[in-house]
Amino acid sequence: MTFKRIMKNKFWLLFVSLFLGLTFQVSAQSFRYEGKVVDEQHRPLSDVSVSFLRSNRSIDHFTFTDAEGKFAMALDREPSFLSLSFLGYAPQIIPIQDFTSGKTVQLLPADFKLQEVKVKSNRVSIQSDTLSYLVSGFRMPQDRSIADVLKKMPGLEVLPNGTIRFEDKNISKLYIEGMDLMGNNYALATNNLSGKAVKKVEILRNHQQIAALRGKNFSEQAAINLVLEDEVRFALSGSLEGGGGVNDSRNGLWDLRALSLYFGRKHQNLSLYKTNNIGMPVAEELQPQIRDLELSLSETDPLIRLPRIDGNHIDEKHYLDNRDHLAATHHLYRLNPESQLRTQFHYLHSDQKQENETTTQYFYPDQTVIYREQNTIDGSSGQLKGEVTFERNAHRSFIKNILDGSWQKSQADQHFHMNQKPMYQRLGNTRRQLSNRLQLVLPLNEKHLFKLISLNRIEEMPQQLTVTPGIFPELLNQGSAYTSFQQHLKIITGTTRNTTDWQFKLFRFYVGTRLGIDYTQERLTSGICGTGTKEGFASNADFTNHLTFGDLRLHASPHLQYQKGGFRMNLSVPISLHRYRLKDQSAEKRDQRFTRTFVEPALQVNYEMNAFWSLLPTVMYRYQTPSIQQLYTQYLFTQYREASKGTSFETFGQLITTLTLKFNNPMNGWFWSLTGNLIRGDHDQVAKTQQQDGLHATEMVDYPHHTLQWTCRTRLSKTFSFWKTFVGLTAQYLENRRKLMLEEEVVPYQTQSVTVSGNYALQPNRYLSIEGTERFSHTTLSSGILPDSYAIHLNNRIDVNVFPSPHWKFQWGHAWYLNYKPTHSSIYFMNGSLTYTAQPYSIELVANNILNKRMYLQNTLHALTERTVNQQFRPREFLVKVSCLF
Repeated sequence: MTFKRIMKNKFWLLFVSLFLGLTFQVSAQSFRYEGKVVDEQHRPLSDVSVSFLRSNRSIDHFTFTDAEGKFAMALDREPSFLSLSFLGYAPQIIPIQDFTSGKTVQLLPADFKLQEVKVKSNRVSIQSDTLSYLVSGFRMPQDRSIADVLKKMPGLEVLPNGTIRFEDKNISKLYIEGMDLMGNNYALATNNLSGKAVKKVEILRNHQQIAALRGKNFSEQAAINLVLEDEVRFALSGSLEGGGGVNDSRNGLWDLRALSLYFGRKHQNLSLYKTNNIGMPVAEELQPQIRDLELSLSETDPLIRLPRIDGNHIDEKHYLDNRDHLAATHHLYRLNPESQLRTQFHYLHSDQKQENETTTQYFYPDQTVIYREQNTIDGSSGQLKGEVTFERNAHRSFIKNILDGSWQKSQADQHFHMNQKPMYQRLGNTRRQLSNRLQLVLPLNEKHLFKLISLNRIEEMPQQLTVTPGIFPELLNQGSAYTSFQQHLKIITGTTRNTTDWQFKLFRFYVGTRLGIDYTQERLTSGICGTGTKEGFASNADFTNHLTFGDLRLHASPHLQYQKGGFRMNLSVPISLHRYRLKDQSAEKRDQRFTRTFVEPALQVNYEMNAFWSLLPTVMYRYQTPSIQQLYTQYLFTQYREASKGTSFETFGQLITTLTLKFNNPMNGWFWSLTGNLIRGDHDQVAKTQQQDGLHATEMVDYPHHTLQWTCRTRLSKTFSFWKTFVGLTAQYLENRRKLMLEEEVVPYQTQSVTVSGNYALQPNRYLSIEGTERFSHTTLSSGILPDSYAIHLNNRIDVNVFPSPHWKFQWGHAWYLNYKPTHSSIYFMNGSLTYTAQPYSIELVANNILNKRMYLQNTLHALTERTVNQQFRPREFLVKVSCLF
């Protein structure tokens, strides 16, 4: 089944042949360059970036010096410049006619002045493959953290969860003074490190963080290095901030933060404690912003999901009723120039409360089922996480080992009226996990390379659901009312993944094969009980699950990399053999063994047409195999009115094609990208939903069909030399075509979504700055069983900042949110603050929601379901904050 599907895509063979044909171009002439790089004491410098530049200063090819400081490179055409750069040393760009093969070049510390060819402007400079932004050229007086400044830099985008993107791709690393202190949680640094502490932001394009792979494996992702101001380096610094106030409900408010920083040559440390109840969430700072695909293990999603507090792009400080506490410390110790040890510890406790009224409509061919709820939700979550990472990053070897463990607990108590009936439910889940990840890279010689990756983890997730009064007495308790319903569920997962990679160089190609063996075992148990029940509770339906699922995977992946000039290609053909075993000890006794073989080719190309334009096509075929969460055959309740169950084993394939066109001219502040993405899914099963006496039940049934999703996204960012002006615009169109089985009828449906957003900032003079965001979204849900449904939202925010003198700052903030369809609703917030600063102290008076706006109605659409929420917002509040820098 799987192999035939791939063969049906005849254009795949044509596509591969086309790009392979491009790679076998033979050049009539070869230019070879050799040299050596030494420091001021004539000692060899390893890992120096050696780039050969075209006449427009764009990179034609690059390599790195070895342990003896030597480099060698053969090119098809003569470059115009040779660029040498190394962190801590002044870079050199040498005209190629001035370089003699075999020459020794001396790099001097950055304090020394060298004559060199540079491309620069007042705020932006380019040296080889590094793009540097001068922070003072983008920072405005109202900016508190470096994240606020990054939002105004062209080509960069900071998402609400703290993730940083460059040229529409997530960055791969964030360094501080060239050291990886933060690991995958860099938002802790960018959200809390003052913009005044950073001198320069360096974008390391096409960054390969592993020294042993430089010049051998190509990277399409960028990294960021924060260069600090001199007064912050090699000294203990930080801040203490505290504030208190009251709101219109006469509840006390607090906002506290203590931050300690040290950035030295051998040690770096960031330690932080913060707590508040003013609607500023802190949990997102602990979410990983980087996902290394080679070292990642996907986490098990809970089946019992807690109610979400979602403001639909509304600023949390307007609606989030929270009591958050966060403590975190990251410490890095550099053992020697090539080795480091990093430890990190995170603690989080968060209590959140929400009051709203919701209407949920389920659309069926012959009816529309409506649930109306008046909710008071008290949620709490806790988290403890520790991690120890050892890394040796040398030219001749790379080793990295990550040992981490975590504990997370989440719970929600929901008091509500459902269609006028008072009810209560408690939902909870706990996650405990321990993992170890090892990565090893050994260059055997100049042409051969060996890699080893071993990932191991054990995870346990108990989950609970309690509902009062007891639900569905006709189904569960022989028609008699009972006091309460309880469901207990536990998932235990053990995973090991082990992969080796042998790679060698053949002419211009890097050819290799990955070989590996993986094993995953999952165990799921669940059952229900009740209080005040009759004998034989749930005897007319079995709600007990007890099953074990194992997946033994043997896999091989031939792969090929090629680079010539501005053309780079990665081709891989992963082949995997899976041996599955499903053992079910619940009512439906099963002990099944089956085998599947998957072939999942992937082709990625990066073609730099010139110094400004590049084209990136990608095509791949991927299979999705079920986890134990799709294989249980007895119903599980996910909340008081919803239940689901899986079915027989199913795999489905996806053909994914992506095409990206990029333009960037950093010297003029222009960055633009256009990306199209098409995903075709081949499924053997479809989700079937039905209503049974108020129970919304979902299960998977056999029904072969196709799905289609396509996306078009464009992003433009531009800076102007006048007024420090920045403008960023993003537009996206998304169309999703799927099918659902409603009762016994298969219903095709599609959702169409258009989103246009923008952000801007300008400072006309030293007394005034303006900053704002706009967002418009239009979503349509269409099917043959109902008229088209719409959801239209418009969000607008603008902050006006006035600076009468260097000591005083006044901010006047406006936020306006509109919901147009199906009902018209709007809400307007006005906020203000007045700050007096006399270094190192400052005092701030804050007023939020001055007009005391409290209710807002909005709707969302998803999978033939419409949900309308009338949400309550925080009352008017006043605070006084005092801060001190040290």
